[in-house]
Amino acid sequence: MVTENGMDELFDEAIRLEKHGAWQKAILLYERAIDKWGDQPEAVYAKNAIARLREMQNNSCQPSEPTQNERVPSTSLAYKAWSHRGIRVSIGGALLLVAWDVGLSGSYLTSLLFCPIWFLVSILKNAFQRPGWRLALLRIAIPALTLGLALANEGVQYRIGKANAPRIIAACEEFHAANGKFPKTLDELVPRYMPSIPRAKYCLDFGEFQYLNLDGRPLLVWYVVPPYGRKVYNFEDRRWNYID
Repeated sequence: MVTENGMDELFDEAIRLEKHGAWQKAILLYERAIDKWGDQPEAVYAKNAIARLREMQNNSCQPSEPTQNERVPSTSLAYKAWSHRGIRVSIGGALLLVAWDVGLSGSYLTSLLFCPIWFLVSILKNAFQRPGWRLALLRIAIPALTLGLALANEGVQYRIGKANAPRIIAACEEFHAANGKFPKTLDELVPRYMPSIPRAKYCLDFGEFQYLNLDGRPLLVWYVVPPYGRKVYNFEDRRWNYID
């Protein structure tokens, strides 16, 4: 297995041989580079170099300088640039998942669906490509941290809803004791029974308590794991249930 540093030495030796006219030996080294790098930029450079050297062998001419499109100043720099692009894409995906789960729904469902697969793919890429340990660690850390952040946020959001729901229930019961009926909407509780209606979660969507009073049978609802995982309080039974 040729390491990244070994690939640098291989390219340097191939270029040295090419300059000294040992074209066939240079071709053999470039072919080793193609076997290692596959379709990556380094392999493209090696393929172009092989084509140029074989043409020169056929024409028996001196080697020419690589063109601007063929020139790769450093294998390590090209590899790092390619790796950095991949990391930037991973960070962008992580930010998108965090924005969706943490900012929009206050949950973890999307991250739970994607991050385990993403984590597994990162492990497989590390196994096949064998990058440096920093890059390998960063690849697997991004999906793990993304899921961890979504789960931690959901735990905080759940405690907020669990703390605020009893306040609304107590205000509704107080309204019922004073008026002989439950309110039609939660707005009827303000400001006499509570200064304002608290939120179930702090996120852009699914963050408010829903109150339904159909035929005098009120229900208090909040989304724990949207779009379905709803927790429902029945005022007649005075207990919570999950639906969906």
